[in-house]
Amino acid sequence: MTQMRLFAISDLHLSFARPKPMDLFGDHWKDHPEKIKKSWSELVVEDDVVLVAGDISWAMKVHDAKLDIDWLRELPGRKIIIKGNHDYWFPSTRRKRQELCGENIFPLYRNSVVINDIGFIGAKGVSFDPFEINDEEKWEKDKEKQKNHLLAAIADLNEKNPNVTTKVALLHYPPAPPGETKSEFTEMLAKAGFQLCVFGHLHNANDFEQAINGLHDGVQYRLTSADYLDFSPLELTNLLPS
Repeated sequence: MTQMRLFAISDLHLSFARPKPMDLFGDHWKDHPEKIKKSWSELVVEDDVVLVAGDISWAMKVHDAKLDIDWLRELPGRKIIIKGNHDYWFPSTRRKRQELCGENIFPLYRNSVVINDIGFIGAKGVSFDPFEINDEEKWEKDKEKQKNHLLAAIADLNEKNPNVTTKVALLHYPPAPPGETKSEFTEMLAKAGFQLCVFGHLHNANDFEQAINGLHDGVQYRLTSADYLDFSPLELTNLLPS
């Protein structure tokens, strides 16, 4: 059997039901679903796993997201997805999420999944960008909520699979403030023994430059926004313990 490889790409921003041309945000976004599909299909095979750290669809409702999820399902490999700040369609119950996603897409929300002895968890997180924080009190409440989501996912993994030692986390927002490498989220991941964390959300050169990347406190961090990766999934297999 082919050895499983791990890839990641986030912020697909699909909109097949109600098209929203992404080239409004730059010419590099022109026909971006075709770019993603081409590179994904050339790199990924059925035994692989692809992490998609949020902002999958612009849809507001589940029925409008179906075409986007169907498109994702038809790509090679198994996909692990989380909710991003634009994923308003994301179903509120586990049953509805799984009905929409089918067999080869694993939606994470306060839970975990283990594939080939690798444990995966996810949470949306919060924006640490001061330009995105409009209400400090509301932001603090949301931060505590997202920390609780992450703790619930970690607890789910530890309870169901206590022997798993290779652990990977998906966050949508960067896990640390711009230009910094520490936060309550990074401390939680390091304490829980995670080796890898992928995230997205960022879409301009300055933010790319300031994002946490590389090894910090034993955890490898990788930015996986689609435009940052030139719309091609990033292989992360070499970052997993051998």
